[in-house]
Amino acid sequence: MAPRPPKENSEERERLVNGSERKPSEFSQSRKSENLPASDLVTLVLLFSTFGAVVGAGLPMGYNNGVMNAPSDKIKEFFNESKKSRYGKYFTTDALNVYWDLTVSTYCLGAPFGCLFGSWIAKTFGRRNSLLYLNIIVVSGTLMQSCCQKLKWYEMFTTGRIINGFGNGASCVVCPMYLSEIAPKQIRGAIGLSFQISVVFGTLLASILGCQFCFGTTNGWPQLFNMLLVFALIQCVILPFCPESPRYLLIEKGNAAECERNLRRLRGSKANIVREMEEYEEENAKQKAEPRRSLLDYFIIKSLRRPLILACAMALSQQLSGINSMAAFSASIFKSALKTQVANNDDFNNYMVVALWTTSFFVTFLAVPFVDKVGRKASHLFGLGGMSVCSLIVAFLLSNLSTQDGQDCSYGIRNIPDWANYLSVTLLFIYIIFFSLGPSSIPWLITPELFTVGTVSTAASIAGIVSWLGNFSSPDGFGYSGLVCC
Repeated sequence: MAPRPPKENSEERERLVNGSERKPSEFSQSRKSENLPASDLVTLVLLFSTFGAVVGAGLPMGYNNGVMNAPSDKIKEFFNESKKSRYGKYFTTDALNVYWDLTVSTYCLGAPFGCLFGSWIAKTFGRRNSLLYLNIIVVSGTLMQSCCQKLKWYEMFTTGRIINGFGNGASCVVCPMYLSEIAPKQIRGAIGLSFQISVVFGTLLASILGCQFCFGTTNGWPQLFNMLLVFALIQCVILPFCPESPRYLLIEKGNAAECERNLRRLRGSKANIVREMEEYEEENAKQKAEPRRSLLDYFIIKSLRRPLILACAMALSQQLSGINSMAAFSASIFKSALKTQVANNDDFNNYMVVALWTTSFFVTFLAVPFVDKVGRKASHLFGLGGMSVCSLIVAFLLSNLSTQDGQDCSYGIRNIPDWANYLSVTLLFIYIIFFSLGPSSIPWLITPELFTVGTVSTAASIAGIVSWLGNFSSPDGFGYSGLVCC
C-alpha cells in the first residue's frame, strides 16, 4: 500500500517561514519540544541579550535614582561656591534646599518626554538599535554633570540631569518591550524581572560609590557620574552582537526570514520555534485586520482603555508608594534617626543606605518565584499593603525629627525614646522588603503583557509618562513638606 500523503496543515507549517521547506523529522522534533523545562529555554544568547539590554537601561535608571543621596552635602557646597564665584553671593538655606529638591526631581521632568520619544524610536529603529542610540543622549547628560565642577556652573549640573532623565525615560519604555519580546512565555516573568533587578543594583552601586571612602568627597563626586559612561560603553560593546526582537521583525517589519534566524539564536536547537512563529503570524494577521490606532483611541476604545488604565494605575501606585523619597533622602533620614552613631562616624548613615539597598537587591531575586507562584495582582497588593502599614508607623514615630537647618518640626509625639528610632529604622528595612516582593517589578512586567506588538509602544509610553510624573511629585513633595510644616 502506498504511504499516506502528509496532512495539508503540516505542509503549511513546514512552509511557514518564507516558503522554506522543513524536513518532517525536524518538524516532529520541534513538536516534541513544546513542553521543554524552563532550564532548557535559558540559552547563553538570551542571557547575553538580557544583560546587554539592562546594563544600559535599568542600571543607569537605578544609579541616577540613588547617586544624589550620599554626596548631597558635597554637591550643595559646590552649588553655593559656584553661585558665589559667579554672582557674588551664596544661596540662602531655604533657597539652597529648594534648588536641591528641584535638581533631584528634574531628572523626572525630562523622563516623560523621553517616554514619548521612546515609543517613536522603538517603532522606527527597532528595540535593540533604539537602546544603542539612546546612549548618545545619556552620555551627553553625564558629561555635563561630571564636568560642571571644573567650569563652576551649577546650572549645567541640573541641565545634565534633565537630559539624563530624557534618555532614561526613553530606555525604560524600550527595554521592557525588548525583554518581553525575546523571552519565551515560560520564563517571561523572570526575564522581565531582570530589569528591576538591574534598577535596584544600580541604586545599590551608587550608594556604595557615594561613600566617603570612595567618591563621596568634595573633589571625588564628579567621578560618580562618570560611571554612567561605563554602563553606556558596556552596552555599546555587547548589544551589536545580540539579536533584534523576533516579534518586531516579523510583525512590524514583515521580515520572516530574519525573524526565524534570530528566534533560533535565542531559543536554541531544542525549542519549537515553528509553534512560536505561528503565534506571531496569528498576531500579525489580527493586527493587519484592525485599523491603525491613534492616541485618542487608547482612551476611547474599551479594549485599549481598560488595560491602559490598569497599566497606569500600577505605575502610579509604585511611584506614590514613597519609594522615591526613600531613594533620594534615605541618607538624611538615617542621619536624623541615628544621631549618636553618625556623631561617631560621619559616613554611618551612608553605610545604612548601602545595607538598605543590599537588602532590596537580594529580596528582588526572591520575587522571581514569588510573583510566578502568587500572581501579579496578589503580589502587588501584598507589597503595597505591607508598605502602607510600615509607612504609617514610621511617619508617627519619626514625627519629632528636626530638619537640616535645626528648625523644630515636631508635630507628633514629643520626647520619643531612642528605641522608637531603632524600631523606625527596622521598619524601613521591612518596608523595602515589601516593595521588592511586588511593587518594584510588576508595573514594568504588566504593560508588555497587556498589549499586542503594534500597540505596546504607545501604551508603554503613556504608562511611562504617568510613572515619571508620579516619580517627580514624590521626592519634590518630600522636600517641600519640610518648608511648609516648619
